[in-house]
Amino acid sequence: MQHIYCISGLGADFRIFSKLQVKDAAMHPIEWKMPEPDDTLVSFAQKLSAQIIHPNPVLLGVSFGGMLATEMAKFIPVQKAIIVSSCKLRAELPAYMRAAGRVGLHKAIPFWTVTQNKHLNRFIFDTRSREEELYLKRLMLAETNVQFIRRSVNMILNWRNTDKPATLVHIHGDCDKLLLPGTVHPDYWVKNGGHFMIWNMADKISEILNRELAG
Repeated sequence: MQHIYCISGLGADFRIFSKLQVKDAAMHPIEWKMPEPDDTLVSFAQKLSAQIIHPNPVLLGVSFGGMLATEMAKFIPVQKAIIVSSCKLRAELPAYMRAAGRVGLHKAIPFWTVTQNKHLNRFIFDTRSREEELYLKRLMLAETNVQFIRRSVNMILNWRNTDKPATLVHIHGDCDKLLLPGTVHPDYWVKNGGHFMIWNMADKISEILNRELAG
């Protein structure tokens, strides 16, 4: 049996993986901890990796979790690091994110209003049903600490990674509106996939995951 450690995206938790159908594997959640004000994405990844207790695991990261999985795969032996709706290099962040990080624009954003804006969340996460909107708003974003979001966004926008781990596999949707298809270079494109595709296209993501795990 393979052990998969799942790292959810910003504003999400282990429930984001609940529709996946993965064969012959045990899935373990990486639980969020509050980052310190001076944490970088690298130092935060090192702290969270203390939860990994099985040798040579598979890492499965979504969005922000994919960036953390990328960093973890540099300092712990892993079978594979699979990232979904994410990016593996600073150069793959959209230009507007890199610019915001340089000037510190994110420090002036009232994040509590962003998490409650249903129209913005519908656009970014590409929710496609009322069920998905309720899941996102009531079960995920509503429970997320604003301080956690602020510190995590700061880590993302100031990420400097230029190295792709050899074990990394990248899955991305060609309709992602947050991490734009024009800047990323994945191993798998998912047709019509948006940023929330691990939930609303779980069958297609499961198919790719099972193929990679079998290989």
